[in-house]
Amino acid sequence: MQQKNIAVVIAAFNAQNTIDIAIRSALEEPETAEVIVVDDASSDHTPSVVQTICNKDDRVKLIVQEKNQGPSAARNVAIQNSSSPLIAILDADDIILPGRFARLLKIQDWDFIADNIAFCENFDQIAQVNELQSLHELTYDDSIAFDLAQFVYANISDTKRVRGELGFLKPVMRRDFLEAHQLKYEESCRLGEDFLFYCYALSVGARLKLIYSCGYAALIRADSLSGQHSLEDLRALHSQSIKLTRDFANLPLAHVAMQKHARSILRRIHHREVLQVKKEHGAFAGVIEAIKKPTAILDILKDRTTSRSAPNITPRLLFTKSDLEDFV
Repeated sequence: MQQKNIAVVIAAFNAQNTIDIAIRSALEEPETAEVIVVDDASSDHTPSVVQTICNKDDRVKLIVQEKNQGPSAARNVAIQNSSSPLIAILDADDIILPGRFARLLKIQDWDFIADNIAFCENFDQIAQVNELQSLHELTYDDSIAFDLAQFVYANISDTKRVRGELGFLKPVMRRDFLEAHQLKYEESCRLGEDFLFYCYALSVGARLKLIYSCGYAALIRADSLSGQHSLEDLRALHSQSIKLTRDFANLPLAHVAMQKHARSILRRIHHREVLQVKKEHGAFAGVIEAIKKPTAILDILKDRTTSRSAPNITPRLLFTKSDLEDFV
C-alpha cells in the first residue's frame, strides 16, 4: 500500500472557480495525507467551496483568515497546521498531474525536489503536455541539482530567455529541513516569495533537485495574483534582494549573482515608474522620467516589439532540457 506522507498546502484568495479542481487533483495522488487550505480573507465563495470538500474528505482542512495577509503568510500558516513529513506547495488555480508525487519520490538525496510546469489557458490543454515533453527530449528519469548561485542566475532575465522563471517551481520539501533551519516564507513580499524562500534554503545547505518531467499545471488567468503585482510589490522584492546580497557576502558566487538579480529587479522598477509617470502626468513627463532612467527606454521599446510579435502559445513548459543545461 502506498504510504501517505505528503501535506499539500494551498494559499487561496478569491479562487472559487478553480479551488475545487486544485484540491481534487491533490486528493487523487495516493501519497497525499492531508490538504491544508488557508483562505486569505476571500470576498467570494472560496471558503464555502472548500468546506463542501472538507465535509466529504477528512484529509482536507480549511483555515480562514479574517484579514488578507498575502500568500507568504498564508503558506506559513498552512505549513504550521500540517503534520506530514513532506510538504508540497500548490497554488489555488493550479493542478497536480497524475503520478507526480510517485515520480518525484523516486529521486534520492534531496531536501527540495521539483519538476517541470505546464502553463495552460485551460486544463483541456493538459493532453498536449506529453507531446511537448517529447518535442524537447525530456524524460522522466533525468534529474539535475542546483546550487545557490546557479539558482539565482536561473532567475535573471537575459538575451536567451524572456525572463528567469525557476522561482515559479512548486517543490516537495522535507519538513525536518525546514524546521531545523527555521525556514519561513518572507511575509513582507507578495511577489517573488518562492524565489526568496528557495534562496534562503539553498544558503543553509538545501539540496535542490529538478526532474525534467512535467507533473504540475498552472492556469494562466488575466486576474491571477501573479499577474497583478504592483510597484510596491516590486520594491519589496528589490529590498529583499538587497538584503540577500548582504547576507551572501561570505558566499562569493552567490553574492555576485544576487547583485545582478537586484539590478534586474531595479530595472523592472524603473520601467514601471516611467510608465506610471506617463500615465499620470502625460507623455512629456514620461520622457523626462525616462531620461533619468535610460534602461526604461530600452524596455519600453522591447515591449512594443513584443506586442507586435506572435502571441504566446500555450501550453508551454517552464523549462526545456537545453534551458537546464544552460543554467548549470
